[in-house]
Amino acid sequence: MAASATGAVRVWIPKELYMALLRIQVSENLDWDDACQKAATLLDEGSEKYAKLLKREAEKLYSSRFMQQFNRARKSIAEEAYRRGYRDGYERGRLDHAIWYYCAICGGKIYVKPNSNSHMAIIKYMREHKWGHTTCHKKSNNSKP
Repeated sequence: MAASATGAVRVWIPKELYMALLRIQVSENLDWDDACQKAATLLDEGSEKYAKLLKREAEKLYSSRFMQQFNRARKSIAEEAYRRGYRDGYERGRLDHAIWYYCAICGGKIYVKPNSNSHMAIIKYMREHKWGHTTCHKKSNNSKP
């Protein structure tokens, strides 16, 4: 066994201990010194240092799960608001710009798809029966002798 100026000691350790240290190092993305310190803390489970480490790990896990749930809820609310806004905007646009006429029997609105055969028939009917703007009819009446 040899001691260096940094306080490190060079020793031969059993393969099982080496593998355990490697697992700690890889699972928590630690460098070798930090993995050894964590292993030393874990070996002394009754210590106050171990209890603090355990509590810190639990808080970290809790906060990450809490944030995941929080972000999931926030995303869900945003998606629902988007869907509702799109649906409401679409419906409002449809009502503002829809082509319709009243049913002669029940009086309800009959919606016509733009540029459909029904729509073209309505346009043709209105043209044949001289439908027009009020201002255009006034101009037309004023120009007649």
